[in-house]
Amino acid sequence: SGDDIVRVSNLQRINDIQANLNIDLGTQGSGDSLILDDSGENATQTGVLTHNTLTGFGVAPSKTISYLNVEQLDLQLGNHADTLTILGSHTSETNIDTNSGNDTVYVENIDGPTNINTDEGADRIDVHRSGRLEDISNTLTIDAGSETDTLIINDSNDSQPQTGTLTDQSFAGFGITASHLIAYDNIESLDIDLGSGDDTLLIENTHSNSTVIDGNAGNDVFNATQLNGIVDLNTNADNDQINLQKTTVSATPRFTTGSGDDEIRIYEPTQPSLAFPVAEVTPILNSTMQNVLSSVLIDSGTGHDAMFLHITSPSIPGQSYQLDREGLTDIYTVNRTSFPEAEIRYRNNLESLTAYFDDSQNRLSVMHTVAETTVFMDPPESTTGQADNIYVGMTLTQSSTPSTALGNVQGISGTTTVFASGSDDSIWVNHQQSTSPTFAELSSNDIGQSRQGSVTLRDSNTDAVIKYSDVESVNILTGGSNDDIYIDNTHRQTTTVYTNAGSDTVNIRAISGETIISETLAARRKSII
Repeated sequence: SGDDIVRVSNLQRINDIQANLNIDLGTQGSGDSLILDDSGENATQTGVLTHNTLTGFGVAPSKTISYLNVEQLDLQLGNHADTLTILGSHTSETNIDTNSGNDTVYVENIDGPTNINTDEGADRIDVHRSGRLEDISNTLTIDAGSETDTLIINDSNDSQPQTGTLTDQSFAGFGITASHLIAYDNIESLDIDLGSGDDTLLIENTHSNSTVIDGNAGNDVFNATQLNGIVDLNTNADNDQINLQKTTVSATPRFTTGSGDDEIRIYEPTQPSLAFPVAEVTPILNSTMQNVLSSVLIDSGTGHDAMFLHITSPSIPGQSYQLDREGLTDIYTVNRTSFPEAEIRYRNNLESLTAYFDDSQNRLSVMHTVAETTVFMDPPESTTGQADNIYVGMTLTQSSTPSTALGNVQGISGTTTVFASGSDDSIWVNHQQSTSPTFAELSSNDIGQSRQGSVTLRDSNTDAVIKYSDVESVNILTGGSNDDIYIDNTHRQTTTVYTNAGSDTVNIRAISGETIISETLAARRKSII
């Protein structure tokens, strides 16, 4: 009737169990324990644990240790590369210590609280090889100990929509019984495979080592409150969405999208009402990227992928941003000069980039783009926007003297559209460095008091289209060769064209606002038609 303890071991080995062993500790006690101690074993062993049996680990073939009415089961493995498959655990506490060696533990099913300590060695814990986490019916706690250890959480064969939460210490949901979770510590590599349903994963934080998440099929949503460590998030097939709020300084996130039409949104709401989820892609007001403290890389797949950056909090003072490229690589960047380490980086397979800025006085340099790029210098319909400056083809350093800077727009691929809504906004399109004959065309959508227009520049190395709206001052600087400039129309504010060197031809068909044709270098012959 007391709390009994049964120890199965001979010199810390259980290989002397050569027949069936049946243990029933009865129902009278409340603290009965069974200890299966194989910790002295120095040979590699394999075994299987169920909710009431243990086989293998030196127990005679086809023989079994069976147990009933045990409140605590302690299983201690040896010091070599052992393999344990857990097909079930009893409804009370199970403690497993794999000791040293490069051990592998497969967790297929648990019914009671189960604690796994893998100690020394490069260990692997795989939950669940069959890809259905619904068999995890209680809390699973894993301490991987020292060296390089891997935890795999696998729900890949689940076709139902699931939701769950990942933190830097636990994983919950996705079929795991409610109020229970997988807790982990001392893991160097965490791999998570989701199912083929329309899943939603809330990432509250990630641990400081490596985290790999595969969304697999389904229209999945990943809401990342904060990322830490090395994070590889792969959306795979179908139309997925990634929402990112924060990264730590040490984080190195990479988002790889698959074959669907995916969206990546980077923002941190300053009001609780703007928390996840966000269904629309219109600007998220009162949002900031001030806590994205590390570089983020977007590696797009084969669908039509779009990235949205929301920096709309009115409490942020005027900022300087630059769209550029990393040398001659295929990686393009969105950079805040106040925090250059925290770049948003994207490969040249991204189809669309949209950035929303706040209504303070901002500066934007556009040196290289590859996606269809849209920039809102102020929140749409803002009435308090201050004077913004946009420099296309020149760096922010060059922007201090925009009329003499030797810029070029060869790095502009596709269409770049800039919207402003304040007063005294200006855009400079600088192609002065070009030595090839350039075709330049200015046009405007002359509706009412419209301040909309576009600039097209083409030469042997360039095919750029820059559109603008609600900009008060437009400045175009062509290169030093013999250029052809066509002005179909200008917007209702001020347009200035600097023709520079070369025997240029300027064709003016219509203008709607003050238009200035100016030469800033030595006088050359010009023809204005």
